[in-house]
Amino acid sequence: MKALIRAFLRYKKTANRRIGTAYNVRKHPIITAAAQFSRKVSMRGWGESVYDETLTYHFNTGQDHERAVIYIHGGSFTASTSPAHFRFCSELALALDCAIYIIEYKTAPNVGYPSIHNQCRDTITSIIGRSGPYKEIILAGDSAGAGIIPAIFRQLDADIASQVKASILMSPWMDYDGESLSAVTRMRLDPWLNSDGIKPVALQYFGSDENLILAQASTKVSLEDQPPTLISIGEDEILFSDALEAFATLLENGILASIYIGKSLWHVWPLFPIRERNEFLKAAAYFVNSVSNR
Repeated sequence: MKALIRAFLRYKKTANRRIGTAYNVRKHPIITAAAQFSRKVSMRGWGESVYDETLTYHFNTGQDHERAVIYIHGGSFTASTSPAHFRFCSELALALDCAIYIIEYKTAPNVGYPSIHNQCRDTITSIIGRSGPYKEIILAGDSAGAGIIPAIFRQLDADIASQVKASILMSPWMDYDGESLSAVTRMRLDPWLNSDGIKPVALQYFGSDENLILAQASTKVSLEDQPPTLISIGEDEILFSDALEAFATLLENGILASIYIGKSLWHVWPLFPIRERNEFLKAAAYFVNSVSNR
């Protein structure tokens, strides 16, 4: 399975470099139809609500849970949720014995910086305010979503932030200019992401070099004050050194943190149906339960 996924990701990497992200929609209607069907299947059991004018999907909320995960999906700020997000989040909710919410934020280039940051922050506040009483809130996300969680956590009101007991950041995207060490050394090794595509994609949301630099700086500063944080990263991905740097910074700031490295794996690998995902879910549950009992 891993070999097939890696081959598919390499095909996507080549296709995206060659003709852009609209490739599947324009040239592969069969694949597009299959993706739409997969989304419907993956969303079985999920409901929809609107919080602070933002569409939010929820799962496992019909029970009296004391814990909830609020999930911010990735997709380079330009893509909406995918079937993989719903499948993974369903399993995460069951592993943590909690309710889960996925924020469907408005995407670039229809909105610009800091709209997505603000929308996610306000939606988190609205979910916590309206959907309680949860005793524990876990913030989780992948890629672009994981990258903005530290920044928006710092912006939450104190009473809201106090309810956040942990965060789970999968392949957090914090290097928006593509100049990190791993962006250079792992460019050929990474089966999915293109190092030279990082900045052009980021600018679709940030709009200017000034905003991009500001966002990177604010994210790094935010690592001074975070809840206990679990980071996962793929050994082969170009964002590898960014995750290590964030992990080291959290430890330096006295924040309880752990990092889970997927050996020979790629960007946001827990979203894929591989054996390692089950192991990561167990590790995530162990981490969250450990910090909850402190």
